[in-house]
Amino acid sequence: MSLRFLRSLSAFEICLWVYIGLFGLHGILQLPLLGDKAQLSDLLFPFLALSFYKENKNKLHQLPMPIWPLLCFGLILDIGLV
Repeated sequence: MSLRFLRSLSAFEICLWVYIGLFGLHGILQLPLLGDKAQLSDLLFPFLALSFYKENKNKLHQLPMPIWPLLCFGLILDIGLV
């Protein structure tokens, strides 16, 4: 990848590339105190969701549905309560 391409990436796109890259480490690395309950990509997901929200805040406010229930649902899914 060229340096120009890396500089053109937004914060969300950088988090997304790292998130995708961490899928290759599933089941290989075990986190201290968490073991297999959470992987590195699971811990990165809230930052990915936050950066997506910051970059698309104006577009999301135009949606006809409320945002906070969707964010809470995504957080519940990430924690694994469902």
